[in-house]
Parts: sequence; structure tokens; C-alpha cells
Amino acid sequence: MLSQALAAICVSVPAAAWSGGAPDSFALPALAPVKFDYAMLVPPESEGAAAAADAAGESPRAGYGEAGSSWLTVGGAYAYDLIEDHDLNLHAMWSWFLGDRFELGVEGAGWYFAQSGKDTGGLSAMLVLRYHFWSGPEGDFAWTAFFEGGSGFLVGFDEVPDGGTGFNFVQRGGLGLTRDLDDSDGPNHGARLLLGLRWHHISNGRISGDGRNPARDSLLVWAGVVFEF
Repeated sequence: MLSQALAAICVSVPAAAWSGGAPDSFALPALAPVKFDYAMLVPPESEGAAAAADAAGESPRAGYGEAGSSWLTVGGAYAYDLIEDHDLNLHAMWSWFLGDRFELGVEGAGWYFAQSGKDTGGLSAMLVLRYHFWSGPEGDFAWTAFFEGGSGFLVGFDEVPDGGTGFNFVQRGGLGLTRDLDDSDGPNHGARLLLGLRWHHISNGRISGDGRNPARDSLLVWAGVVFEF
């Protein structure tokens, strides 16, 4: 304690030196170095609080919707052009939150096209950007709703659409919803369900002329499950 530190600094003068009046000569004794121990001034309860803070370690990792968190989504989609063409896919996407609510993803998909003319398959790669504008009734990201947009390319095993080319560009835009399914690993770190509705566009950008660009616009519904990555 502080009183102990002060007591250590004080120098004791022998009583005999002062008996019978002031001495003819007087010299202060040499002072021994005094070591100041800060611990004497810290109450025990403060030490315990500091130890608890050290034991806590780093800050909790970011949850869904928070900057720095990354996720893996697997799912499927069905698109219909409201005439006669049906597109189906299985996809996987790795995504990362660049900032709170702003999600950037890279998606790969395998497709089957049940279309007028010859049915075929294909593979696509897309860059996707989402903004989660709603974070649930409690604002805790147990639910989210988002806008999304994306662009990429598609390589078909045959012409897509029929009469077009094997290589196409793909664009999309739409809305989606996510829901936390399991909070056993902490808030917003468990699996999540995703559902969405989007506009789905396929076009080759007239790379082979206007006559070979039938293009296709479809309404697409999709669902997936997302896991922390």
C-alpha cells in the first residue's frame, strides 16, 4: 500500500545521535536505493479484473452481416421465361462482408437448360454484390433482407438459347431473405436459410452478330443454405 512505500523512503536516525543536544557535527547516513512497487497501490480486486480481461483474449469474431465475416452458400435455382424455356442450376458461392451489410460473392454454377430446340447444359461464374438493408425485427441479424445484383459469363455445352452461341454473358438482379437456423455457435454464426427471387438474363452481347443473339429473360427463384467459412 501507499503507506508502506512512504515508510520505505523514510530514514531512521539513531536516538543516541540526538541525546544531550545537537551534535558538534552531523552527517546523514547513506540512503539505500528504494524500489517502488506499483503493485502495492493496486487493490486486489483490480488485479482480478485485469486478469479476467487478459483471459478473455481477442474480441468476438464477426457474425453474419458484419464486416470481415466470410460465408459459403450452397443451393439451387429454377428459372422460367414464361414461354417454354426452363433453366435449372446447382450453385456454390463464397462471400465476404466488405463492410457491415455489404456482401461481395463469387459464385460458380452448373446448369441444365430445358429449352426450345436442343436441351443442353453449361457452367457459369459470377460476381455478386448484396446490400442487406434490413437486419430483422430486433436489429440483431437473426433475419436479413437484401438487394442483389450480379454479372458473369456462361459456357454452354451447346447453343444457349437454341440458335444462339455456346458462350454467353449472364446478368441478374433481385431480392432475397436470410434466416438464422442455429445459434448454438453464438449469435449469427450458425447455418442460415436463404430464399430469393430475381431477374435472370442470358445474352451473348452480339459477339456473332444480331442474327445469333436470341437472348433470354427469365424469372428465377432460388434457395440455399449458408455456413460460416
